[in-house]
Amino acid sequence: AFCTVHTCMRQGRTHARTHARTHARTHARTHARTHARTHARTHARTHARTHARTHARTHARTHARTHARTHARTHARTHARTHARTHARTHARTHARTHARTHARTHARTHARTHARTHARIH
Repeated sequence: AFCTVHTCMRQGRTHARTHARTHARTHARTHARTHARTHARTHARTHARTHARTHARTHARTHARTHARTHARTHARTHARTHARTHARTHARTHARTHARTHARTHARTHARTHARTHARIH
């Protein structure tokens, strides 16, 4: 509500509301904190980077998939066992020699004919 004419005139505020917009920028900083919450959403993007670290944990799950590839190498060892079976065939040849002796007996019959001539003299 407007103040009564007499009290405003004494303080020189007769046309205060009329000129409010004119002087808005002048008094902006003065009233900044008062209106902070009102304009919070408007300026959210502007201050996003400033508060990024503060809210990082809050939004971690939301952006998890987005940054998955970025952090893949970091967490590789952690999830290695989980994905072992998935990538088994891919890395089979790489680790073949390593596990050769382990699986020798398993594949003995399969390769019997191949090595027959080699072992002929022995037997």
